Amino acid sequence: MTVEKLIDGIAGSLHEAFGFPIYTEHIEQDLRAPCFLVLCDANRGARLPGDRYRHSADMSIVYFPKDGKKEMDDVSDRLMYLMEFVDTDSGKVRTRDRSSVISDNTLVFTFNVLVHERISKEMDVMLHEETVFRG
Repeated sequence: MTVEKLIDGIAGSLHEAFGFPIYTEHIEQDLRAPCFLVLCDANRGARLPGDRYRHSADMSIVYFPKDGKKEMDDVSDRLMYLMEFVDTDSGKVRTRDRSSVISDNTLVFTFNVLVHERISKEMDVMLHEETVFRG
């Protein structure tokens, strides 16, 4: 699973369900409400015994409403069901720990995606690449 494909899957589901603009990076100006911002807050991985790998990502969907609290409550309810499963490059994955909070006139919906994968040749190369820093 890659974060990029995970964000693409989330954005595709949001677009299909709501049709609002979807951003994947912070925007300083010209934000048009209603819209969504999709972010990966934390990305973790660990090699497991054998040829397995555990990949976990904490995700946030920030909703900027046009109207107010009632609209955010409605979107929160819809996201609880819509984000139960997300498409990734590892297939459709069930999310965990879905929750939402209203803060600073925005809705912040968070959840976790956990995938156990078999290590492919491509992933094995990524796990063993050496990073060289040049100053």
